[in-house]
Amino acid sequence: IPPAHPRRLTAATPGKAPLHLQQQQNTMSTRKLDASEGSVSAWLVIALAIYLVRVMPWAMSELWYDEVITLGDYVFDIRGRGLGYVFRNYPVANNHMLSSAVYWLWVRFIDFNVTAEHLLRVPSIAFGALTIVLVMCHWRVWLGSRLAILGGLLLAISPVFTAYAYQIRGYALTMAMAAVAVSGAIEVINGRHRTGQVIAVAAMLLLPIVIPSNVILAPVLALFIAIVLWQTGRSWTQCLLRALPALLAGAVGFSYYFTLWDAFLAVSREPGGWSSA
Repeated sequence: IPPAHPRRLTAATPGKAPLHLQQQQNTMSTRKLDASEGSVSAWLVIALAIYLVRVMPWAMSELWYDEVITLGDYVFDIRGRGLGYVFRNYPVANNHMLSSAVYWLWVRFIDFNVTAEHLLRVPSIAFGALTIVLVMCHWRVWLGSRLAILGGLLLAISPVFTAYAYQIRGYALTMAMAAVAVSGAIEVINGRHRTGQVIAVAAMLLLPIVIPSNVILAPVLALFIAIVLWQTGRSWTQCLLRALPALLAGAVGFSYYFTLWDAFLAVSREPGGWSSA
């Protein structure tokens, strides 16, 4: 029997590419995936660099009024009442409690070095960076790489996000924890229920303790989870059961203010320096 023609060794069945072309295509697709992963990492570095360029001029500027109040009234603790007092002192809405507690610890870690404003503001700057990292690295599971990259870049150049992210206040911590809560919701939606619920519930428990109005995120997050799961064919009962923990966690977190109810009402009725709440 004469040997088969060499070309017949690579001939493919109808509808399929030859074997060597299939291997080449697989290699190319793998390279594309690797390039995509590398692209997200590269864009993350770029976004964080832009973010730092945006915030550092502000971060190196003098402390402003609300930051001085935060440091003087809650963080420096001149009378030595301890960290617990941060959570029990609510004379005005300036006390973003959980953020004040972070700065209470940070100021002691840097040994009260208040001469370098940017060093004082490091925790908030780090929380802002964490928000960008979550959007670009974790939210892309939901958004896709392109929208996640775009979202991170938009945050890095946002005049609202960057103008608040550096301050010795609770805004950067609020934005970072809100991003964590959304990441938990994404995990729930993608079927990793236990992990997602732990993340979302923990974030929603703590968010109101930073700023009371953060509780508004809880019903929005619950609605997001319920609607997306319902669109995937889940029953309303299943959707509500998956959405309920985040909603309850936000309510429990906000309930902390019932232990300070008189002070909370006074703050709500008459913010210092303003005639109308």
